[in-house]
This record gives sequence, structure tokens and C-alpha cells, in this order.
Amino acid sequence: MYEFNSKFFQALSMLLNAQSFPFVIDLACLASRRGYLKLEKWLTDKIREHGEPFISACVKFLQVKFNMALLDKVQMKYVMVVVMGERRDSVGSIVVRPWAWWSRI
Repeated sequence: MYEFNSKFFQALSMLLNAQSFPFVIDLACLASRRGYLKLEKWLTDKIREHGEPFISACVKFLQVKFNMALLDKVQMKYVMVVVMGERRDSVGSIVVRPWAWWSRI
């Protein structure tokens, strides 16, 4: 077991030192969520090491993740309307009951 952990962390360290910033940043976030990496320290070290190109890659990474989250939210609203169907109130506005779609999936 110890040998596996040692090889795992060695491989993770090698991957986190790669020059493909988008991949490395995504991997670092995953490793941090799993408790294998202190993200704040890693980011500080990378910024010190690579400077502006790394910072630009981080900003682009955050923009992509934000847009993906926004798209997921829009798609969820679309799924709610498609699953539930449209229902209009007396004024003609679409009425969506957010709690109702869970029971229909």
C-alpha cells in the first residue's frame, strides 16, 4: 500500500509540473478536492515560477468553468420546461413549478 501511495504522489507531482497549463490547473483542482494538494500553496508556487502566462491560464480556466456552470444552469431550466411541459396562467405567462420536475424524471 505504501509503495502505491509513493508512486501515486510521484506521478501526480510530475503531472502537476507539466507545461500544459489548462490540464495542470484542472488536475490541481481535482487533486485539491480529493485532499492530495494544498491548492493555495501550489498556485502561489506556480505564479512565482511562471508569472503572467500562468496567471492568464488561470483566468481563462475560471472563465471556461464559469461559462460551463452557467450553461448547466440554463440547460437545467430547459429540462424543467421540457419535462413538465408549458403551462400558462390566466395572463399568459409560463408557469414553472421547480419542485415538480424532480418527480417526473
